[in-house]
Amino acid sequence: MVGYWYAGDTAPGIAGETVTVPHAVNVRADYPDVHNNFDARAHINCVLQEGDVVRLSKDPILVPADRYWIPLVNGDLVAKS
Repeated sequence: MVGYWYAGDTAPGIAGETVTVPHAVNVRADYPDVHNNFDARAHINCVLQEGDVVRLSKDPILVPADRYWIPLVNGDLVAKS
């Protein structure tokens, strides 16, 4: 597991689909939830750039406040912008 990136209030897809990252996003070590007191500022492991193409190997995670975080696993980055 590389980390999780914030997708907003709409999931960009489901496991198996390929998405193009619309803008640069931080890939964080964890997503905000009860287990970490809803901390949305976990350590940044890497950054996906606008235009990067990612194959979603796991479904998006819906967190409280109806926001989606996307798991990023090694090998999910298909093409760099």
